[in-house]
Parts: sequence; C-alpha cells; structure tokens
Amino acid sequence: MTRDVGTKRPIPIGGITEPSGGRHYFGALMLGLYDKGRLQYVGHTGTGFSEALLKDLFGKLTPYFTEKCPFTPKPKANAPVKWVEPRFVCEVAFQEWTTEGKMRAPSFLGLRDDKDPKEIIREN
Repeated sequence: MTRDVGTKRPIPIGGITEPSGGRHYFGALMLGLYDKGRLQYVGHTGTGFSEALLKDLFGKLTPYFTEKCPFTPKPKANAPVKWVEPRFVCEVAFQEWTTEGKMRAPSFLGLRDDKDPKEIIREN
C-alpha cells in the first residue's frame, strides 16, 4: 500500500535528533525554509531511512555539526538535537502544510545536490 502524498519539495537540513529505541546514528532530520534570509523550522522527518542510509547521511552531516542553532527562532524538539550548518538539501514528500506552517507527515526521499539551501524559500 502506498501513502498518498500531496507535495514533494526540497528542504534544507538544520539539525538531527538523537536516536532512540534500536535506531542508530540519528532519529530525525530537523528541516527549515528560508524567509527573509532566516532559516525557519518547518518540521522534522524520521521516516524514509534504511540503516545504511542513516549511516551514510550521518557521515555526511558530521563535519558540519555546530553549537549554533541555524533556525530563527530556535525550535522545540522532542529529543536532544545536534545542529548542522544548513549546507544540505533533502527532498521530502508530505501530505500538506498545517495552519502553523509545518509539514504534515514528511518522509525523506533523498539528498539533493543540485539546490542551494539559501535559495529554498517559504512560498506564500
């Protein structure tokens, strides 16, 4: 059975949450869109990853861990976060935008190396 997704979109990565349960490397990607030059949190996704993909993506993000939160304002997370310089863009599928401007049920589809994160802006 396939899930009906309403939208696919490139989204910059600004952090990862700690893994829980039996998962390794990270729990979810923290995602945002630029609005007036500032990265604003639009949700997180912890689905769409194999163990090998978690390991590969963690290895790519690790050199860009930072103490400084890239989001304005700093989002609340449901697990401890390692912030990442927003240099990477992923493609996500999600059902819709919520009234709060967050993605509903986002799922990771893959990395995008053809997009500059700062060019991915919130649309009105």
